[in-house]
Amino acid sequence: MKTIVGALAALLLAYGAPGMADETIPPSLSELMAQPSYQQSWKQALQGEKDLPSWVRSGQGTSAPPQTLTWQGKAYQVGMVCQPHNCGNRQLFIAFSADRRQAWALRVTLPDSDAAMLQPAKYARFQWLGNPDASLKALLMQQVTSQPDWK
Repeated sequence: MKTIVGALAALLLAYGAPGMADETIPPSLSELMAQPSYQQSWKQALQGEKDLPSWVRSGQGTSAPPQTLTWQGKAYQVGMVCQPHNCGNRQLFIAFSADRRQAWALRVTLPDSDAAMLQPAKYARFQWLGNPDASLKALLMQQVTSQPDWK
């Protein structure tokens, strides 16, 4: 009997624990942006924008879970999505309103050079998306400048 209980416990640990761990990982920003409630506001933010790469239009790229924060009395979900295999040079900092009805973003593009990687602030090109007001521009720029490599 002890052998059966031990074997069942081992199976549960081996196969059950990884499944449980997956349930606690929050979805990445890219995963959230694939949901209809996010897609609608994202499409609205990009309305009228031309010549955007497909990863920006879809919001699909390399990302981590967004964080929820309060900025000047309002709640936002903020995060960063970057172009797959080119995170250092192509980034998109995004803010969604708490109700997901609005989205704004700051697209940051760096040239492919050592100098740009060493001093991104000097070489970065910026593109505002979703017509953010001054407060939201400050929020998005704060997300950029808080990056560890930003100089």
